[in-house]
Amino acid sequence: MKKSAAAALLILLSLNSCKTDRVMDSTLKMGETTNQMKEGMDQTNITMNQMANNTDNMYHQIRTKEAQETRDRAFEALDKETVFEDKLTEAAAYHQGFEYQLWTNHSTAQDTTEFREDLMETAVDEYFRALQRFMDEAKDPSDLSPTNEDNYAQNLMVMAVTMHESHHAQDLVIKNDPKVEKVTMLSMVKESLRLQKKINAGEMKRSDLKAYQNALLFWHDEAVNMLRYRYNILMTMTLVKVSDVKKKPSFGLFGLAGLYIKAKTVYFNWDSKYASLTESRQAKINDFVDEAIKTRDFLKEIGVEVKLDSKVAKALGHMQMPACTDCRRGQANNQEQFKKLVEEALK
Repeated sequence: MKKSAAAALLILLSLNSCKTDRVMDSTLKMGETTNQMKEGMDQTNITMNQMANNTDNMYHQIRTKEAQETRDRAFEALDKETVFEDKLTEAAAYHQGFEYQLWTNHSTAQDTTEFREDLMETAVDEYFRALQRFMDEAKDPSDLSPTNEDNYAQNLMVMAVTMHESHHAQDLVIKNDPKVEKVTMLSMVKESLRLQKKINAGEMKRSDLKAYQNALLFWHDEAVNMLRYRYNILMTMTLVKVSDVKKKPSFGLFGLAGLYIKAKTVYFNWDSKYASLTESRQAKINDFVDEAIKTRDFLKEIGVEVKLDSKVAKALGHMQMPACTDCRRGQANNQEQFKKLVEEALK
């Protein structure tokens, strides 16, 4: 009996040992399989990261190319257009075409804050190099009349008045993250010129400047001139919108009818047609004058002399505002605001 029991025990232990070996073998195989799966996943992650990097690189290459082509087309069209309003449209497209306007706020690995500033520096250099060809045609770029109808002068005026343009892509980034500051050519110009004033006063060193700020101050005089143009063309656009100063003559060998209208506007009192305009157009004209005043005051703030073109100033000085008898309340309010804005602009 004892021998039988012992034999049975040995058989049982042998069977359990076999089962344990099989379990251990199975466990080891599972471990190997897990390691293989992990290695496979690691490789998949590497591949996916490489694909993501490749996609980011392709996106940036395409974005850069498309932005450059947009600017080239707009700049070429601007120079060819003969109608001021058409030039305005192309100038706005040119400003919106800079790549910093398309920055995605870290949506790609490359679109860092530092990269945005690199794009801003590139934009500043391209912008003022492009403008230089027009400024070189002026006898005195610091004293260019907004009524000058030469092509180079009109090009400079439309570029100046659209410096504030922002692409809707940038506006969307700011909407999603209000901490992001809007960047336009106008904002970079003002920011950098303010810093130049601090440098002149010994409040900071040039070495403290960011690269795009230093790049812009290389074009200091040109930037100041662009703000002078902006101030003057905004007031000229205002005059055009509320008068017949641009009315084409229908007769006269030398356009005497047209010259008469302009002379009459400059040297005699004339009635503004502001009251007859829609509220929306009135509001836009008020914005023109308000922005002109802000530009003038900024130039004075940084110690730059600025004056309104004499013909434009005289014409606006002779402007009469007929009583707003049939106006709606909004139109009446706009007209009252317009009168105060023009008075401020002519001080």
